[in-house]
Amino acid sequence: MEEEDAAGGGTPEQVLALITLVESSGWPTAALEQDSYFQKLGLRQLPGAPQEGAPPAVVGGVVADSASTTPIGSWMTHEGELVGISLFFQDEQDRSDARTSDLFGSIHSLIRRKYGEPLDDAVQPSGNASALWKVRGTAIELYRHVKPSFAIQVGLNNIERASARNDGKLPGTWNH
Repeated sequence: MEEEDAAGGGTPEQVLALITLVESSGWPTAALEQDSYFQKLGLRQLPGAPQEGAPPAVVGGVVADSASTTPIGSWMTHEGELVGISLFFQDEQDRSDARTSDLFGSIHSLIRRKYGEPLDDAVQPSGNASALWKVRGTAIELYRHVKPSFAIQVGLNNIERASARNDGKLPGTWNH
């Protein structure tokens, strides 16, 4: 698979390729580098705005697949530095709990095979699930959302920048 296709349809292998590309290529250090970084990931960073309730230095926006303008996730910066990317993967034709569980399990297995056991791995009584890995300065978060809607979420965060921004807590986590 070529790097430009990493964000493609959201197969477990494509999701792992995207995760691997983020954790192995480092994080852009300047706002001017972000466009080419997102292109390398097969994504497009749509214009952002200051986040409601956050300090003015926190800006976020939507991420789209490079081939469309359909939102598939979000991005966040702090003082111009990219802190995190959050992507959602689901099959539009099959939004069943079984499909979501299968996709989550497949992605979880691939990540575990590549990076080892997660630091945190939890399933809530509702069926929502989460897992966390930390690899070379990148936090890899995997979520299964079954309520209110079915989706798989992958959060990729620069650990150092997220810690500085959130007093040690990663953005968007379930208190890992």
